[in-house]
Amino acid sequence: MHFGFFWVALFFLATPISAAWGTPQRRYTLPTSSLVLVACPMVCSMASMFVLHAMAAVTLNLIFDAGWPILGPALVAAIVVAWLQAILWSTSNSQGLQLVSCLASFGILLFAVMQFAGPDTPATAWFVEGADTSHVLGFGLAALICVGAGTIGFANLRHGGGMDVHQIVEWASRLFPRAARTTPFPSPLATQIWLEWTERGHVVPVGTALIGVAVLLAAPFVAAKNANDFLGGPSTILLVSALLVGLFLGARSADGGFGNFNGSHPLTDSQLANAVLASVTVGVLSSALIWSVAMGAVSLILGQSFNLSSFPNTTELPVGVIRLLGIATLGIGTVWGAAALMTSLVLAGKKVSSVVLCTLIGAGIVGGIGSQLLRSPEAQETFRQVYRWLVMILSTVGIATVFVVGWRLRLIARGTLLMAVGIVAVMLAAAHLSGVTSEPDSLLLVLSGSCLTPSALAVAPLAVRWNRHR
Repeated sequence: MHFGFFWVALFFLATPISAAWGTPQRRYTLPTSSLVLVACPMVCSMASMFVLHAMAAVTLNLIFDAGWPILGPALVAAIVVAWLQAILWSTSNSQGLQLVSCLASFGILLFAVMQFAGPDTPATAWFVEGADTSHVLGFGLAALICVGAGTIGFANLRHGGGMDVHQIVEWASRLFPRAARTTPFPSPLATQIWLEWTERGHVVPVGTALIGVAVLLAAPFVAAKNANDFLGGPSTILLVSALLVGLFLGARSADGGFGNFNGSHPLTDSQLANAVLASVTVGVLSSALIWSVAMGAVSLILGQSFNLSSFPNTTELPVGVIRLLGIATLGIGTVWGAAALMTSLVLAGKKVSSVVLCTLIGAGIVGGIGSQLLRSPEAQETFRQVYRWLVMILSTVGIATVFVVGWRLRLIARGTLLMAVGIVAVMLAAAHLSGVTSEPDSLLLVLSGSCLTPSALAVAPLAVRWNRHR
């Protein structure tokens, strides 16, 4: 439990620390060296994270007698924050490159955890039992590496250097030259879709391809006992990072507003929202295709294949293929729904998205720890059932209300409603084919989740209207 909750605590403790860094570009003109500008806030951040995690662990040990270690996990948290500052300050000229760097770092971290965090592996004894002198020296060396990497990247940007995703794409386009476009765009909507894809959408498949290359390079060094976990771990990363992708795709400006350029387009609110959703859709589908190819290559490298011996005869082989297609469709639909909904919320601006996200996180925390405050098992089970029903009812009613409001404001058309019904039908069919709806409780959960999947079709136009005309 400690190893799992450690990463949750790290996220919530690191968020205010990263916000306190501010914009690194404002430090470019300060009359001191880049080493001082990077090292001072990094040391303060590491010390703050160490103290915060130590305070949290000590508090839990005093109240619940949890027995959680302090030194080892606190050192890990401090190093993670230092590395986060190093990569963010080294790529501050490009949000796309920041996103790709964070995802790649998260993938490397997950790979390290899968390799060395087994329950019977002595290599993680320091994390559970405590760190010795060699571990402390090792983390000191890691801190020096973070300071050095951050200083080099910061100094490069400070003196006008650096590289962003657009430069990488331009370099790749030179390898495969193509003729310039000679025909105009067929409509203003097509022009806006091209603009969304050029500015933001292409970052998603590019980042997926880079992570896939990293996974391919790491596959030959994976131990045989960790092969199955290695196949599923990176895919879990992409599912979790769908929300982070939405934060990037939905941001219109640094302050969250639409600005003069986006606000004065000769397009309706619905057209702007549809252009953003079209870019998200193309990005998710292309990323899914790229990731399927990467995982197929990794499976070949690891010598993994589908175990067909479980089927008594060849007549049952199509059943496995259909189930696999159902699982793939359900996964792609879930990723698209999460990324599109997060993108739509961010389109509404920082204030609205912050309130909604804090409410959702608070509801998740209440549902996660609420039942643990009750003593009897019957009361805990009753709380879970009531909370589950309450969440499903409120979410379904809320999405239905959003569609009604969008229809009354003429932000969504009849075709959008038909598309939403089609998405729900596809998700339900995929859940049935994959075998997820075998139990009544799971059927209700799948039904509620399927109704939430197309919610971005109505949330995005409302968000654009709110942020564009406020």
